[in-house]
Amino acid sequence: MATESMVTGETQERRVSPGMKAERVFTVARKEFTDQVTGWRFLVILALFLAIALVGTRHATTYGREVTQLLATQLAHQGITIVSGMARGVDALAHQAALDVGGRTIAVLGCGVDVIYPPEHRKLAEAIIANGALLSDYAPGTPPDGVNFPPRNRIISGLSRATIVIEAGEKSGALITAKFSAEQGRDVFAVPGSILSPMSRGTNNLIAEGATPLTNPKDVLVALNYTQVAEKQSARATRQPNPP
Repeated sequence: MATESMVTGETQERRVSPGMKAERVFTVARKEFTDQVTGWRFLVILALFLAIALVGTRHATTYGREVTQLLATQLAHQGITIVSGMARGVDALAHQAALDVGGRTIAVLGCGVDVIYPPEHRKLAEAIIANGALLSDYAPGTPPDGVNFPPRNRIISGLSRATIVIEAGEKSGALITAKFSAEQGRDVFAVPGSILSPMSRGTNNLIAEGATPLTNPKDVLVALNYTQVAEKQSARATRQPNPP
């Protein structure tokens, strides 16, 4: 379990019912507590929110950083949960941008939830716990071995209605997330970039293979039929009560 220093509020441990051993068990660090939950239960919780994955290279260019900031900010403003992997580069930028506007964000880890990796993201992890969750299907204490990260990408895509690849080289792990997303029947978007930039070769290739080019955050909302929902939510929030 995550240490109490990583979780605001009471830390509890709950055992999964013996009758649910066949279900995959996730460890989740949230503001209220750290808990082990079965896959079905966590997905029911997530179904209450629209989530979109923002992923990309660990070596984001200025262009990639600006696009990540734009997309994460505008999507979070619409009440969309941002899902990523808390890696250096695009992942961390996406989490932070969502947090900066008071949005929700979920980080899916390639290690135990009590092992913060990279270590310089400890404060980011604490902020994510307070405004979303850290999630892992690896047992607490599991180190961040390289072989753990490609499999966790299927969870990032699986939690999300769509995956957006912002920048990616030809061998970027973000392309694995896009592959899982397509296999799971989710929408895959890619941000086009310069043909001269190595960090855009992966995204440009995705577009050539059929991914939807993303040039405006509204493109995602339209594709997911989310615009009308957002407009109704905004109208309800601004509606004034009738005078007595």
